[in-house]
Amino acid sequence: IIITLLLFLVIIGNPFLENYSKVKNILPRMDDSIYNSAIDIKKISSNDAKIFTWWDKGHLFHAISDRTVFQSASPQMPRTYWQAKALETNNENLSRGIIRMLSCNGESKAFNYIKINYTSQEKINLLEEFLKLNHTMAQEKANELKIKNKFLQFTHCNSTETYIVVTEDMYTRFHTVQKYADWNFKDNKEEKTYQAFKGYDCIKNKNTFTCQIEKYKINVNFETNKSNYKLNKYILVDNNTKEWTKNNDSDKIIIVYKRNEMYKSILVDEKIANSMYVKLMILKGYNLNNFELIGDYSKPENTRVVSYKVK
Repeated sequence: IIITLLLFLVIIGNPFLENYSKVKNILPRMDDSIYNSAIDIKKISSNDAKIFTWWDKGHLFHAISDRTVFQSASPQMPRTYWQAKALETNNENLSRGIIRMLSCNGESKAFNYIKINYTSQEKINLLEEFLKLNHTMAQEKANELKIKNKFLQFTHCNSTETYIVVTEDMYTRFHTVQKYADWNFKDNKEEKTYQAFKGYDCIKNKNTFTCQIEKYKINVNFETNKSNYKLNKYILVDNNTKEWTKNNDSDKIIIVYKRNEMYKSILVDEKIANSMYVKLMILKGYNLNNFELIGDYSKPENTRVVSYKVK
């Protein structure tokens, strides 16, 4: 009987363990960085504050901080489109405007309020133009297009206190952010190729950084502005953020940054390097006016988490 029971457990146990392993790799994981960042937001925020984070971490931040999150559990259009756009765009005003509109729960209401005979994509493009503007300029544009004043209640309301949290594990999934941000709201969507990226180790020797990025060993000297690899720009994020432009025909940008006193790097094209996600996640809000750094939470064994208050 014992032998039969053991054989039975082996038969049902292997598929169970295999399935558990797959699920474990899919589900978002809790760690100290996520917990501490959520607790810190709870300490400094009002009870009605809201948190912008990618949907797969939403329920974690909601549970720990006891604050409303923009989205959790699963992606839901059109909100996921707007969240992805806020991270993918290089325009700080658009990103800030999207966050304000989502805080007002106005994305669907604003879209439906545009009665102009536009296609769905043209309405989205018009909405994005509005979101880049301050209230006065948006009011002038609404008057020009003969859109009623109530429209601005959905795009330019007095939004509640808002925080944005970005996590390092989105590096390898950034292609999904790009795909959602490129959604064209048409029946026939053109398929494109989207890019993800990784962080690679670098070694510093005086002013030269040697980074092993896949099969390439890239040397960058931030004093002489020289590299053995054809690059458009070098960016160093250390005590301060510095950048050097090479102005050649390459579209590749290397960003060297610190993580737990060790240097890491990413090699990406200009669009990704200039995205709000990279500016918030890696560049510590470099040259941004509407995002105030709250905390950078990082341990070698944890996901790095960076949080900001949206001004």
